[in-house]
Amino acid sequence: MLAALPLTLAGARMLAAMSPARRTLAILFRLVLCALLAVLLAGPFSVRTTNRLAVVAVVDVSGSVRSFAGASGAARGRAIEQVRSFIAASAATRAAEDLLGVVIFDGAAVVLAQPSHADVFSKQWDQRMAEGTDIAAALRLARSTIPPDAAGRIVLFSDGNQTGGDALAAAADLGGSAKVASASRDVRIPIDTVSLSYSLEAEVAVEQVDAPPTASVSSTIPIRVLLSSGSTARGFVRLIVDGQPARLSADSDARPVELKPGLNIERFEVKLDDRRVHRFKAVFEPEMLADANGVTVPVGDTVEENNSGEAFTLCPGKGSVLLADGVGDGAEQGPGATLAGALRAAGLDVRMVPASAVPGDLLSLQEFDAVILQNVPADSVPESSQRALASYVQDVGGGLIMIGGPASFGAGGWKGSTLEPLLPVRLDLPERLLTSQAAIVFVLDNSGSMWRFVLGSSRTQQEIANDAAALAIRTLERSDQLGVITFNSELEELVPMGANTDSAATVSKVRGIMSGGGTNAVPAVEKAAEWLRSAKSKHKHLVFLSDGRSLRAEVLPGLCEQMAKDGIQVSTIGVGDDADTSIMAAMARKGGGQFRYVTDPSTLPEVFVRVVRIARTPLIREERFTPVMAGASPLLAGISEFPFLDGLSLTQPRLEPTVSTPVTTPGGEPVFAHWQVGLGQVGAFTSDAHLWSKEWLARPVYQQFWAQFVRAVARPAAASSGFIASVRSAGDSIVVRLTARAASQTSLDAISATATLYSPGEDSMSPPAEATLAPVGPGEFEATFPAASAGSYVALIKPAQGAKRLPPLISGVSINQGREYRFRASNDQIMAEISRRSGGRVLPLQRPDQAKFFDRTGVPLRESLLPLWPILIWAALAGTLIDIANRRVAWDRWVSAMFGAVTAQPATANRNVSRNIEALKVSVEERLADDAPAIALGEREARELAAQARDRRLAARITPVTPVTPAKAADSPPAATPDGGGLLAAKRRAAERFHEDERSS
Repeated sequence: MLAALPLTLAGARMLAAMSPARRTLAILFRLVLCALLAVLLAGPFSVRTTNRLAVVAVVDVSGSVRSFAGASGAARGRAIEQVRSFIAASAATRAAEDLLGVVIFDGAAVVLAQPSHADVFSKQWDQRMAEGTDIAAALRLARSTIPPDAAGRIVLFSDGNQTGGDALAAAADLGGSAKVASASRDVRIPIDTVSLSYSLEAEVAVEQVDAPPTASVSSTIPIRVLLSSGSTARGFVRLIVDGQPARLSADSDARPVELKPGLNIERFEVKLDDRRVHRFKAVFEPEMLADANGVTVPVGDTVEENNSGEAFTLCPGKGSVLLADGVGDGAEQGPGATLAGALRAAGLDVRMVPASAVPGDLLSLQEFDAVILQNVPADSVPESSQRALASYVQDVGGGLIMIGGPASFGAGGWKGSTLEPLLPVRLDLPERLLTSQAAIVFVLDNSGSMWRFVLGSSRTQQEIANDAAALAIRTLERSDQLGVITFNSELEELVPMGANTDSAATVSKVRGIMSGGGTNAVPAVEKAAEWLRSAKSKHKHLVFLSDGRSLRAEVLPGLCEQMAKDGIQVSTIGVGDDADTSIMAAMARKGGGQFRYVTDPSTLPEVFVRVVRIARTPLIREERFTPVMAGASPLLAGISEFPFLDGLSLTQPRLEPTVSTPVTTPGGEPVFAHWQVGLGQVGAFTSDAHLWSKEWLARPVYQQFWAQFVRAVARPAAASSGFIASVRSAGDSIVVRLTARAASQTSLDAISATATLYSPGEDSMSPPAEATLAPVGPGEFEATFPAASAGSYVALIKPAQGAKRLPPLISGVSINQGREYRFRASNDQIMAEISRRSGGRVLPLQRPDQAKFFDRTGVPLRESLLPLWPILIWAALAGTLIDIANRRVAWDRWVSAMFGAVTAQPATANRNVSRNIEALKVSVEERLADDAPAIALGEREARELAAQARDRRLAARITPVTPVTPAKAADSPPAATPDGGGLLAAKRRAAERFHEDERSS
């Protein structure tokens, strides 16, 4: 655009060379372009007012609504069905331009249907996302779904009992001036409320279980159980200590109680043993009596979900060793018990569990000083457990030992795992060892049904499938061939078949898969088979994942059978309630692979990794060798030589200077290595402890080596840090507090602390929450965290004095299950206040005919701001092209030729001019000959003389001039004519005659 402006000397010259018409037009266009540029910089918008209305129904599906709300009697608990009927009746009157959407919520909120003309009643409304009730989050999510070109109304269906968020603040935000979209003006969105009312008289709830956060070993501590009751009730209270029922009397483990309306307190005394972590659970069991129909029913209680509570106490007790056995699956008489027996004989307390039983929370790991993974594959340890182990080592100072075997280290899929960076050996092998390659194609369903939430998870099937595939991709080697195909109604070659050289980019693409469309798997499977047949790899594997029923599904088993004949193994994974398990099982059977049906979404990543894990012979080597002492280590005190070993898992030395690798193979491959990671120690023994080391078993070196190894790696006894840590619940928040013991003010000024809070059932893909503790008083520091769900919260507090790290502290608190069940009545008052603050209406559930969802009364019309820059850009571009054409195309000549502006007969014009000149000469001679005195000329005569003068000048330019001899030619020398009498000389002579005429007149 700027190139069209006359900013250069060349542009000025071009303008000067134009005809006046073209010059004027060019200047006009450039002024218009400058004006357009100024308007574009101003960012203009056009304001449009629309009468379109979008109504979003926000439906509470929490546990309290399911159990209590609705009609009384047998119909109680059917509130969701009533809400569906209410919305269906109210939506029957909507116009063609009106939209209807649905948001469902409990502790989390999801969009069941975006505002549209589609049928919202064909979807599954009765879903569980998270425990609790968060009305505020649901209202804000509903606000975000309202299109920018439509006015909005929200209709809230709830009992008003919130366990998280601030519904009144959200209502005030929407009812004030809520910006729904960036391209729209701030508008008010009214919230109509429909209260799902109920009132319970007979209900008992365990409100809280109080236990000291810390206690001495073998001490007796008090336990308080707080029970609330809406009426007089009888029953029993049981106390479970560390998983075992406590003996509350000489002959019973249940205490009979009679509860009065209101709060009741039951006290217990518990004798602790020498464990570090003690867990307590109190359970109320109501009295059961037969009703009039002979059916046994609870008396004074309605639901079981709020009849229990938990607490725990931490002690500086004796730690033990956790041995996760991947050899004999934790069996005490199995082959994996060989190591456990040797450690117990050395005086260590060892607890042996299957590989799948590795704890997934820091509190459970707090009981152990060291954790041993014996031939444990990565897919047997959930991601949450791996993350807890990493924090246990780095932040708490626990010890970790990984022992080799056919399912350990690289062969067990630990490459790319959370624990790989902690190991003192490298799992990526030299290219010369990677002789056996694999070609794997993932065929992933991304149809519309994959968006659904599964089994109470807050994540969709698609998200879980994406993360599972990403986790499997991370375990593959760079030399492996990899391809990813997604399918719905059509297939997409997401990652074309090729070497897995950039797994990070592949993982990013896989995690970005979105769902939508139908289900047609046949073309995707055919394309995968085409890729694998052309792949030059020893192992070829197709992994197929789907949640639904495909078109032409009967063709799939035959395709898989043909692939098996071509050397391609096919494994299938079904997820979700609608998975076609019969076809998928047939596909795996015909394809020579495995079929896994996943009902728990949290296990899908491990299942996915297990399906794709391929035993590669280069990752282990089974041959006899004698270990070589390659360096000194305090862990080998008293050991000068080792018997031979019969195999090992192949790894590479880690080159960090803090790593000690005192034992290797004769070829330099690590056998025994250890180093410090954060506050803890990590060790690796790449051979095994039973089969490959059978020559060791009958010798003293076996017990001596393993006892010294475990004791050196295990966490040392905790030293006093001079601080007291505590954690408490406050509403929907967790408060972490750190208190310094008596110290000088100078030392307190240098104290700082951070806290990491581990939530119960921590999502494997989301990290724990972290915060810096702020000073709230002399030697006191606090941080507050949101508490989204019930369960045990563990806080890891890391104090520091200046740059010096002090020993960490662990504390925690338990939030009882069923918080939403502890309300005995709906909160109709807060529902009415939500309507008042937002300018909405209070609607009765029993009268859907009064709702009139799509009535515009009280709903502000939406004024949407439409940016004009796209139109102005096109206008500027068109103006620039016209300006260029004006400067480059001689349109004025064409116009003149068309309309006769230039005469095509010059001879005729010359004759007319000559006649005018002759007439002028005669007129002048007559005037000169007139002896009458000169008179003043009038205006008309002046115009005639001026016109005659113009004619003479024109005649002088174009009339052929013949030589004329002046009267005084003899006295005047001839004028110089450099051009030999050309046009220039003729013009000069004409000028001279004109001046002579003027002088003579």
